[in-house]
Amino acid sequence: ARQAAVRLPRSFACGAASGNHGMGEPAKATFQIVVAATRQLGIGKGGTLPWKLPGDMAYFKELTCRTADPAKRNAVIMGRKTWESIPAKFRPLPGRLNVILTRSASGENTSILGNGGQPGAPAPPVGEALQQPSLSAALSLLASPAYAPRLESVFVVGGGEVYAEALRSPALDAVHLTRVEVDTPCDTHLPPLPADEWRLWSAGAPRRDAGTRYAFLCYTRRGAAAPPRLPPALAAPHEEQQYLGLVRRVLAHGARRGDRTGTGTLALFGEGMRFNLRHTFPLLTTKRVFWRGARGAGAAGCAALFSALFCCLLLRGRVGEERVCRAVGGKGRRCQRRGPTSSSPAEAWMRRGSGEWIVRLSGRSPPRPPPPIIPRLRVDSSTLPPGAPAPPARPGPATCDATPLRPPPCPPQKTGVAEELLWFVSGATNARLLADRGVHIWDGNGSREFLDARGLGHREEGDLGPVYGFQWRHFGAAYAGMHADYRGQGVDQLADLVQRIKTDPTDRRLVLTAWNPAALADMALPPCHMFCQFFVADGELSCQMYQRSADLGLGVPFNIASYALLTCMLAQVCGLQRGDFVHVLGDAHVYCNHVEPLREQLLRSPKHFPTLKINPEVTDIDAFTMADFELADYEPHKKIAMEMAV
Repeated sequence: ARQAAVRLPRSFACGAASGNHGMGEPAKATFQIVVAATRQLGIGKGGTLPWKLPGDMAYFKELTCRTADPAKRNAVIMGRKTWESIPAKFRPLPGRLNVILTRSASGENTSILGNGGQPGAPAPPVGEALQQPSLSAALSLLASPAYAPRLESVFVVGGGEVYAEALRSPALDAVHLTRVEVDTPCDTHLPPLPADEWRLWSAGAPRRDAGTRYAFLCYTRRGAAAPPRLPPALAAPHEEQQYLGLVRRVLAHGARRGDRTGTGTLALFGEGMRFNLRHTFPLLTTKRVFWRGARGAGAAGCAALFSALFCCLLLRGRVGEERVCRAVGGKGRRCQRRGPTSSSPAEAWMRRGSGEWIVRLSGRSPPRPPPPIIPRLRVDSSTLPPGAPAPPARPGPATCDATPLRPPPCPPQKTGVAEELLWFVSGATNARLLADRGVHIWDGNGSREFLDARGLGHREEGDLGPVYGFQWRHFGAAYAGMHADYRGQGVDQLADLVQRIKTDPTDRRLVLTAWNPAALADMALPPCHMFCQFFVADGELSCQMYQRSADLGLGVPFNIASYALLTCMLAQVCGLQRGDFVHVLGDAHVYCNHVEPLREQLLRSPKHFPTLKINPEVTDIDAFTMADFELADYEPHKKIAMEMAV
C-alpha cells in the first residue's frame, strides 16, 4: 500500500488552518499525494503491490515519519481496504497518527478504531488510529485546534478511490511519485496528472532493487504563488539549489584572488553539480538565461517585428495611407545585426506595450495576397540610396520608390545558448556570425582592442582563432583565419564521437576536447569548458564536463544549459534517451563586481524548470537548426544585469 501526504499550511501548527471562514465552511489543510506507480500508472493488483522495492518502502517511511520540528509528528490517511491490507503487526503505522476512511464512520467521529471511542473524545496520542467518513472530513479534523498544534504533515494511503478523490481536490498542492520502470499488469491505476495543472519540481537519480529501476519524482501545481512546503525527507530538492548553494559557499568561504581581467574574484576549487535531463531542461530560473538570442526575444523581439513587417510588405499601400501591423507570430524575416537586404523596403518602431509596429513602407509589395491586418500603416515615398537596386515593377496602386530596411535596435541579448552551441557544432570561429543573431557574448573577446592585447593584431576583428568549434571539428589543423575552408582537415572529433556512441556505446573513450596546447596561443581565449566525456547505460546518454574556469555569475548558467543541450542532441542523433549532465568545476569563482547582483539572485526562489522538445526527424548532428528546438514553460524571474569581465 502507498500513501498520500497532506501538508499543512504555515499557520497550521499555530492552531489555524486554511479555509473559507466567511462562508461558514470548516477549515481544511492542504495536502500532498505520495504514490508509487508503473509507467502506465498502475498502482496495484489484487489488493497488493505488484513489486517489491525495499528502497522505496524505506523512502516512504522516512518521508512520512520525519518532521522539521522534532516536537511534532505527521499523520497518515488511508482507505479501509488499504488499512486491512497492512499486516496486523504493522498496524497502526508507527510514529504517525493514522486516519482510516470508512463510510461507517459518523461525520464527527474521532474515535480510536476498535477502541469504542465516542464523537468529540479527546485527541488520542500520536500513533493511534481514527475513523473518518471522507477525505474532506479527515482534513477538517486534522485542521482543528485539537490536532493542528501537534501535527506537521499528513500522509494518506490509497487505494485508487482515495487517490482519485485527492487528485480532484483544490487543496492538493504536490504529488510525490515513485516511478517504477516496469510494465506489470495492474487492476488499479492512478489517474493521469493534467499537464496544464502540474509540473515536475524535482527528480531523484534512478535506483535499483533486484534489477527493477525506479526514481522518486515530485510534482507541484503550476502558477503557485510560492514554492510549496515539501517534506524534509524529500528525495531530491530542486536542482537549481545546487547552483544557489555553490554561490553561497563561494561568497561565504571563497578565497580572494586576482585574475587576468583585473576585476578580482572570490573562488573555491573543485566543485560539482548534477542535473537530470530525463524530464526537464536545466535552464536556471532565479534569473533569465537567454536561450535564442535576438531571434527569440518574444512579443517585442525581432522575430515578431519581421512577422509584422512581412504582413505590411504584402500590402499594396498608397502614399500617405496609414496602417498598423500587429505581430502575429515568430515567422517572417529575422532580425540581423546588419539588417536584411535592400529588397526589404520598410522601417518600423515598436509601440511600447501594445504589440503593434508603426511601419513606414516605401516600396512596392511582393506579388502575394495580403494577409489580414489592422489598418494604420503610414506609407511614405522616398528615393533610392546611391547604388541600391530598385524592386521589380508590378501593377498596382503602390508607386513608391524603395529604400533599404533599417531595422530598429533589437533587445540586447548577451547570451544565446542554442545559437552558440549550433555555432560550435558548425566549427565556426567568426564572432560576427553570432552577433548577427543577437548573441554578443564573444564581442569583447573578438574586439580589436582585445585581439591586439593578446598579440593577435594580424587577425581581423571578430576572428577568435581555433576555439571550441574548430577543435571539435578540425582538431590539429593549421589555423589560417576565420574565412578559410577547413573541410577534410584535422580530426572531426564530433563526427567520430557520434559514430563511436552508435557502434560501441560501452567505450570508455567517448570524449570531446577543446583543449589543444599547441593551439592555445592562437586562440582569443583558451577554452574554459575544455573537456567532456559521455557514458551510455540503460539506453540513456549522460555527459560529464570539466570546466577549468567557471564564472558563476554569467558563464555557469549558460554552460549548464549548453552542455545539457549538446547531450540531448547527441542522444537523439544516436537513438538514445537523455540521462544526466554532470558539471565539474575547477576554479569556481564570483567576480567582485557580481557579488551584489548574486546576492539579489539568492533572495529568489527557484521556479519549475522548462521542458525541451527537439524535432524527432533530425538524426544528423549537422542538420539541427533553431527551428528544431522548442523550449516550453520557461517562466523565470526577471533578468539581473552583470558586466562581463574581459
